[in-house]
Amino acid sequence: SNWVDLHHPWMSHSVAVVYWTLVTLSLAGLLVSWVIDWRFSKAPRLRDADFLIDYEQPPEKQDSEKTMPIAGRLTKAGILYVVRTTIAATAGLHVRDIPVAF
Repeated sequence: SNWVDLHHPWMSHSVAVVYWTLVTLSLAGLLVSWVIDWRFSKAPRLRDADFLIDYEQPPEKQDSEKTMPIAGRLTKAGILYVVRTTIAATAGLHVRDIPVAF
């Protein structure tokens, strides 16, 4: 009459214990998800206006090349030359072709 005989020797097997543990955890997870969904269905609806904020336009960026001192510009040019030469040597290209790739 019972659909599961709890006194059957199969029920004490380790696979049966794992099976029933997984079934129990699955049902518990399903119950928890239903409760959480029900709670959030009672929460007030969110709108786009709740997330939009007032912000100021960022200030215009100044051209860094014009404001950079001559020593900085020379350093930057030297570093770019070394980097581009290294890339050209690694890729088997001519140094003048590297700025086109960037």
